[in-house]
Amino acid sequence: MRKIIASALISVCATTFAAGAAHASLITNGGFELPGAGPNATTPSYPSASVDGWTSNTKIEIWANWGIASYEGKQHVELNAQNDGGPTWSIWQDFDTTAGDFYTLTFAAAERKGNPGNQSFNVSAGSLDEDVLLTTTAWTKYSFVFQAIEETTRLMFETISPEGTAGNFIDDVRVVPEPSSLALMGLGLLGLAGARRFKK
Repeated sequence: MRKIIASALISVCATTFAAGAAHASLITNGGFELPGAGPNATTPSYPSASVDGWTSNTKIEIWANWGIASYEGKQHVELNAQNDGGPTWSIWQDFDTTAGDFYTLTFAAAERKGNPGNQSFNVSAGSLDEDVLLTTTAWTKYSFVFQAIEETTRLMFETISPEGTAGNFIDDVRVVPEPSSLALMGLGLLGLAGARRFKK
């Protein structure tokens, strides 16, 4: 019996980690590969209606074949886009969630050269509301866990600094569900195993 329970626990734990790894991202176009800028484009700006999945209060500036190599794929976004005189720059995407469940957000970010140590933005989603200060022009991977509050969650990136249109590169944005329910199941089996041993 102990071997059976141990095998079940191992199976549940393996399934938990596999489920987390196998989940497809809930974010559309997290690498900003669409629309494809083409081999000759450098930093084209698009109305947000032209960029799959994303909405913005300004144009969305895609970087390709220019400056820094993208973290993932061939393109990335500069948050501080060429706006139309607005006070801040922001991009966001709404996606389906289950209220009360937990999710993991990951993304890569980097400073644009020429304004070191003064590039930052806020990222928010559900219970998450975090300021990110960039400290290097090399890509850095960020990871946050948040709890969904409603059935639809808005992921938003919003500039804090600089005030000009030069800074805050973002790429490879992903959101996946946390495998918490499977983890709880594993803890339940562990408790069952302990209760059986105690009873004997």
